[in-house]
Amino acid sequence: MKSSFAFSSLSFFVLALGGVARGELNCSSIFVPVQVQVEAPLINLTVPVNQSEVTNLIQQFLTVTSNVAGKSIVGTQNISARYEIFGKLCTPHGVLPNGTLEIATHGVGFSNFYWDLGGDDSPNNYAASAVAAGHSIFYYDRLGTGNSSKPDGIQEVQLGVEVEVAHGVVEYFKDGNAGISFGRIIGVGHSVGSLVTLGVTQTHPTDFEDVVLTGLAINNTLAVLLSVSSIGSQIAAQEFPERFGDLPNSYLALEGLSNLQVIMVQFPFFNQSLIEFSFQNTATFTIGELVSLLLVENVKADKFTGRVLVLTGASDLPFCGGDCSQTVGDTSVTLVEAVQIFYPAASNFTTFVPANTGHAINLQDSAPKSYAFIENWIGSANDDTVIGVSLVV
Repeated sequence: MKSSFAFSSLSFFVLALGGVARGELNCSSIFVPVQVQVEAPLINLTVPVNQSEVTNLIQQFLTVTSNVAGKSIVGTQNISARYEIFGKLCTPHGVLPNGTLEIATHGVGFSNFYWDLGGDDSPNNYAASAVAAGHSIFYYDRLGTGNSSKPDGIQEVQLGVEVEVAHGVVEYFKDGNAGISFGRIIGVGHSVGSLVTLGVTQTHPTDFEDVVLTGLAINNTLAVLLSVSSIGSQIAAQEFPERFGDLPNSYLALEGLSNLQVIMVQFPFFNQSLIEFSFQNTATFTIGELVSLLLVENVKADKFTGRVLVLTGASDLPFCGGDCSQTVGDTSVTLVEAVQIFYPAASNFTTFVPANTGHAINLQDSAPKSYAFIENWIGSANDDTVIGVSLVV
């Protein structure tokens, strides 16, 4: 176990605990209406005619001197639209007003099912762990995925618009539209969902009291590019015609189960049935998302003063190239710890790096330990002894 900075006995307790007690889920499915008004990049790309054009675009992404974002983004545009965002709200039985609500945003290849894998009693069910800790949780389908609205896959389903969608979801609950009032709202993200959550803390710094960013690190562009090539981006309507046949060719999907395994998990520390389920229910991503993700390096949430937890698997491939112990340049700062550069005003910055864990935290055998750390960290908001923790376990 490696640690830098001080950490309290609570951290040792969490690691020994390895999980939290299960709680019976009390969930309801809801559609949240979101009105978005945002200035977003104008992307000068047309909908691909065939798979060959998609493959050519991916090849351009991987070419060192291609500068896809610089060439395809030709200005800005005003997006004014109304979307229906589908999600599930789970609360502890007898939930009281002014409690804690976690708003969870999934990553590429998943929809809301990422947060309740395996059913109520599954050790991989994050929502169940949140409820067992006494928290409510709303986990939703990102724009363009699952049962949420599926607008233009180039101009609308892109990162900046998704940030405003997430902001709209927060406002929905802050306004009491769910019939329950919450005293604290915590942003929780995975991968692209973490980037969406990061974006919210930049543009709407008071939306979340604290944030939990999983599957995230920075300063390894090569790893990100290799991951883009490894997912085998296919036109969703052609790869899964029975599920996505009515979508335009700007909507893409992973090519196969092996692509999902390569990107998401560390062998053999995962449940095979869960990764098979994840592929059978794989969700779409879009060309607009791929292009807009190249702009993330320009983000800085310098007005966010809440706490930040970054929890990334030691063997995360997309952001760490499979080794998150790597450091930035000639410093001792790891790729995970480097996320702190986005949060210069955060009141607390904590990292946790579970061993034998890849990109998709929730699919790994280490999930209960990760969940325990997250829920205890969220609950420690008023514990002054929990400061600046950096743990590799």
